[in-house]
Amino acid sequence: KIDMGSASASTMAIVQSAMGSAAGYLDLLFPILFKYILKNPSFFEKGIGNEKEIQGLVSTKFRSISSLSAPASLLDSDTNTFLSPVSSDLPKGTQTAEFQIIGDLSKCRAIVVHLPATGDQGFSLRREKYAKPLYQQHNIGSVLLMASYYAKRKPKGQSGFALQTVEDIARQSYSIVAEAVYIIDSLRKKYPNTPVGVTGVSYGGSMAGLAGLFFPPHI
Repeated sequence: KIDMGSASASTMAIVQSAMGSAAGYLDLLFPILFKYILKNPSFFEKGIGNEKEIQGLVSTKFRSISSLSAPASLLDSDTNTFLSPVSSDLPKGTQTAEFQIIGDLSKCRAIVVHLPATGDQGFSLRREKYAKPLYQQHNIGSVLLMASYYAKRKPKGQSGFALQTVEDIARQSYSIVAEAVYIIDSLRKKYPNTPVGVTGVSYGGSMAGLAGLFFPPHI
């Protein structure tokens, strides 16, 4: 066991590097676990999808996220849902965003938006492992977002969380980032004196990085 308080900078660097490498290997092993051990359908069983639509999402739609403006009351919903700000670019059944809030955000010293990893079709893992400890130990509140194409947001014909086309994952990525930006914008309006951050693990970390790009240097 390493005492992080007394560890040297070089020791900390080694520990961080090892943790990063371990996470990388888990990402590599995930497709094998998914296909051969869990016996789930493969990703992209229906191929690429519409290539022009993918190009449009990457070259144009992602840039438009910077113009999104959310109401301060966005997360006041009794149903813990809101219409995705990019609903017109999503298939039927995926357009309503779901979220959970952990903590009394009005009294928290900071708020973090948690984005899902690949296959995270529930809130329990992020809630129990990350959000609750942050709130109970550090008074940091959390907003957990459910990705489009997952859980209740799956389109008709999709089995499990295996997206059927490359176009699907492009739309999923686009909507996760847009909805995260929308939530962050709402939080910053409602709690202007409270720091807001965004985080995620694996795929969720990639989406968090993209979402954070729309708020430099404040996220």
